[in-house]
Amino acid sequence: GVYWIAPKVDRESGEIINNETWLSSPLAVIGTGSDDAGQYYFVLRWKAPNRKEKTIRALPAGDIGERDGWRTLKSGGVKVVASPGYRGLLSDWLQQTAPAKEWGISHRAGWFRGAYIMPDGEVIGEPENPVMFNGGSAAASGYTVSGTPESWRDSVARLAGGNPMMMLGVAASLAAPLIGLVNADGFGVHLFDNSTAGKTTTADIAASVWGYPDLLRLTWYGTALG
Repeated sequence: GVYWIAPKVDRESGEIINNETWLSSPLAVIGTGSDDAGQYYFVLRWKAPNRKEKTIRALPAGDIGERDGWRTLKSGGVKVVASPGYRGLLSDWLQQTAPAKEWGISHRAGWFRGAYIMPDGEVIGEPENPVMFNGGSAAASGYTVSGTPESWRDSVARLAGGNPMMMLGVAASLAAPLIGLVNADGFGVHLFDNSTAGKTTTADIAASVWGYPDLLRLTWYGTALG
């Protein structure tokens, strides 16, 4: 964990006694960062209980030492001392120990400073400086890998061949990461047909490009809304 050590000299023996005060569970500052709006952050890392992977979170600089900042850390699994005085010491330590490593902070998925950020936080590419996703997605857990590109091609894409609606769904899904590269405007596709025409199946096929369709496909009430 993180401790405040206050050396004290014993008047009788002259021995130096290190008085330790617990401040928090293990917590590290691994860098500072900024987003495109110019807001600054401290990039923190910790190991939450019952989680295999360590958590990396960008905390706004203005939240360090404030109620919102402590709430974010505690909600993420960090145990923090209750005493306001010692919290002040922890806040000072967080700000003073930040290394010079500069991170890019993004609040949305997509292309960002030379890398492509997935909605689940995965970063694809090798940007000059590290980047991280500090936003959220209701479907983040759906971005998973299952099978191989070859198995998807043979079991999904091949069967969609010759079906204009399903081919359009796949094409729109694959086009998404290309929009930023060509500086094109975003777009949507409105599928209009009877309730059994395959609109939901098309959505499932398009979503399968990126992960698990049942988790990625947000409710849209396509038939009811037309």
